[in-house]
Amino acid sequence: MKPGDTLNGVYYIAEGRTRHFMCAPDGAEKLLYTLSAGWFYGETPCVLHDSTGLFSKTEKPSVLYLIPMQNYDRLLAESSLFREAILQSYSQKMRILRQEIANLSLRPARTGSAACTAPRQTPAA
Repeated sequence: MKPGDTLNGVYYIAEGRTRHFMCAPDGAEKLLYTLSAGWFYGETPCVLHDSTGLFSKTEKPSVLYLIPMQNYDRLLAESSLFREAILQSYSQKMRILRQEIANLSLRPARTGSAACTAPRQTPAA
């Protein structure tokens, strides 16, 4: 799965592991989270009726089930067990992302490199 893909449902990881990440224009990869058996993914773009913004790949042989959107909506409406599992999945991912935001925004700024902090020299006219 890659950014821009339209999902037709939510995925459930029955076995294996998946990684979910973003890529910078220079090709650098930023891992957001790794999910294992028992997790769901793809809920956000499906609920928002939007394309995905992440890359998602299996890290090892995995068994994934696609829950079509119509079934996903029905299960949310009719099954408190399913609703609770989805809320747990969302909440755990929210916690991971909140910790990442805190790590990025609250850590002390690094001292600039010599090239960045050296006084600028103006060319002779």
